[in-house]
Amino acid sequence: MDKGFFQSYITIVWIVIFLQAIGGLIIAIVIKYADNIIKGFGTSLSILFSSVISFFVLHDFTPTSFFYIGTMCVLTATFLYGWEKPKVTPSANDQPRV
Repeated sequence: MDKGFFQSYITIVWIVIFLQAIGGLIIAIVIKYADNIIKGFGTSLSILFSSVISFFVLHDFTPTSFFYIGTMCVLTATFLYGWEKPKVTPSANDQPRV
């Protein structure tokens, strides 16, 4: 403590602190202007993308079957949440007969 709290902070530590601060601000913006559910999907997708990037950058990452199952669940949930059914308008032939 003689040299202060920040004595052993190197460049990578400052980068991580900056990224965490920016991520927190982005999450606050998403929650303010969107929905909490979208924030959850965004977080899930970011975890998946980070894992895929880790697979290519860190060569000792080996995904398991649970990882693939979780990946499919997250991607399916994200797709289903954003998917809108086409609106069908009734035609003259669809009218009930009396």
